[in-house]
Amino acid sequence: MSRSVFIGRKREIERLEGLYNKKMPSLAVVKGRRRIGKSRLIGEFANISAAQIFWSFAGLAPQDGLAAQEQRDHFARQLVLMFIVPED
Repeated sequence: MSRSVFIGRKREIERLEGLYNKKMPSLAVVKGRRRIGKSRLIGEFANISAAQIFWSFAGLAPQDGLAAQEQRDHFARQLVLMFIVPED
């Protein structure tokens, strides 16, 4: 199965390229409603930029019974695991 052609999102790709070309580390948060191509955008950017170091991970989607603090805690745990940060 071939991958479909990626069209549009030029402005978003340019913004990501601007962050990537900075001389300092950056964290980009891509957010929006479901099923609009956020993951595809990040994947395409990773392929276009040929980034030497590129980390991508996703947060927990809002749902009944899941508090905002639980979402933040999950995000923090992912950072700890990905960047091997010692926990307090």
